[in-house]
Amino acid sequence: MKWTYNKDTGIIKDENGYEIAQVTLNGDSTHINGLLIASAPELLKALEEIKDCYLPGKCDLDVLGLAKDAISKAKGEPHA
Repeated sequence: MKWTYNKDTGIIKDENGYEIAQVTLNGDSTHINGLLIASAPELLKALEEIKDCYLPGKCDLDVLGLAKDAISKAKGEPHA
């Protein structure tokens, strides 16, 4: 599940184009809040994968990549 954030409208949409939320465009923190909301599904997935790594034999070797991508998205940085 991937959500996107449009900084011009403040709208967060899901992968099907449905509106999930809209942030009020009224200050410097608006963009950061929109990015953080849009990254929520990926942050949750990364945390669930990291949690599962602590269960014997369940660690996926790409957990670090998931975490890095989610962090980059939350910060508004490009990710692979």
